Amino acid sequence: MSSNPGEKTPNQLWRFEVVSVVDNPDGTAMLNIDVDDDFIEWFKEWQGLKRWSQKRFQKVMIEALTKEL
Repeated sequence: MSSNPGEKTPNQLWRFEVVSVVDNPDGTAMLNIDVDDDFIEWFKEWQGLKRWSQKRFQKVMIEALTKEL
């Protein structure tokens, strides 16, 4: 892993699997995503967490998806 836990090394890959997509009446969608254990460990280190935080993951994912779309 790089010296900065927020940096992904060039050869570091994670598995994200979209398990389901639920369309909401307001035109938005809810994604159910499965991630691998390596990503979970990296994310906790990057965010300074002792345990997994679904709320923090959702916040980061929403910000990332909004930025890229």
